[in-house]
Amino acid sequence: MPAYGRSFIGASGMGEPHSGVGLPNKALGSWEAGVWDYKALSKQGLEIMYDEKAQAYYGKYQSGGGICSYDTPETIQKKVSYLKQRGLGGAMFWEASGDGRGQESLVGTSFRSLGNLDQTENLLVYPDSRYRNIVSGMEAGV
Repeated sequence: MPAYGRSFIGASGMGEPHSGVGLPNKALGSWEAGVWDYKALSKQGLEIMYDEKAQAYYGKYQSGGGICSYDTPETIQKKVSYLKQRGLGGAMFWEASGDGRGQESLVGTSFRSLGNLDQTENLLVYPDSRYRNIVSGMEAGV
């Protein structure tokens, strides 16, 4: 799961056409144009929006220059619920250094939503998974 947001120049909402990434006439981002660390999003002048169909948050730049899509603690809770319902093995984040702090931490929200960490020595056995290749231990030909 991303601990960053992606901005789209000229888009007015989720799934709308855009003309590029970043901000108009600026190659801005935390580490590349149009990619902002989650912890930096609050400083970007975003009006927070929610897309019911996508069940996702995004921010509209108050300057009218486009949108920035990102996950929130609420969407992380939904994603963790999804992976638990399907018997998946866990959650992974990129780029953890961009995470927020305290109640705004996406990694922390995932940890709390998972309930606990698996302490078994071998994390490669998932007999309750609904996916045959996982149940079989990734044996060839499955």
